Amino acid sequence: PRLATEVAYALWLSSGRPKRIHPIEQRVIDEATRSWIRVNGTRVAVYPWGDGPYTVLLTHGWHGRAAEFADIVRRLRRDDRTLIAFDAPGHGESGGRQPDVRDFAETIGALSHRYGPFEAMVSHSFGNLASTLAIRNGTHTQRLVSIGGVAELRYVVTSVGAIMQLNQRTLEGLVRRIERGRFGKVPDFWNS
Repeated sequence: PRLATEVAYALWLSSGRPKRIHPIEQRVIDEATRSWIRVNGTRVAVYPWGDGPYTVLLTHGWHGRAAEFADIVRRLRRDDRTLIAFDAPGHGESGGRQPDVRDFAETIGALSHRYGPFEAMVSHSFGNLASTLAIRNGTHTQRLVSIGGVAELRYVVTSVGAIMQLNQRTLEGLVRRIERGRFGKVPDFWNS
């Protein structure tokens, strides 16, 4: 179980290979004015569309990328709005390895300093956890729209454990390893 726990932990931290971009998504990405920011020394790809006074931030989920929002970008674009998407650290075109929710949230915070406050934040899956953490850390938005949001991180660990076919002892070892390895200084991490 100890070795299985370490292997499961390494897989847990991995964002995997970047998803491919569908040609329809690529056309929308090509319309953005791509830029880069640095977050904790990591180069992060940013995709703004428009320059209106109302700003909407789009945050993808784990193993995702900004291009996944192509259809939403097409539907939300208008003259008085700026849309911002990004490839989170360890995802898409951005640098970084073994990111976690704090890396996503710190990127959102950095984008808030540059483009915020936000009219709205639209997040998908794991991006919802990052968005709520960023809001808790001081990012301002009028609205938060969650698409397929993750409501409980322990559920995610249990679900991933089931996919990896971990036995109960190894699953509990993974939970303790996540706590120790990433969030040891965060009080009541699972309920935050």
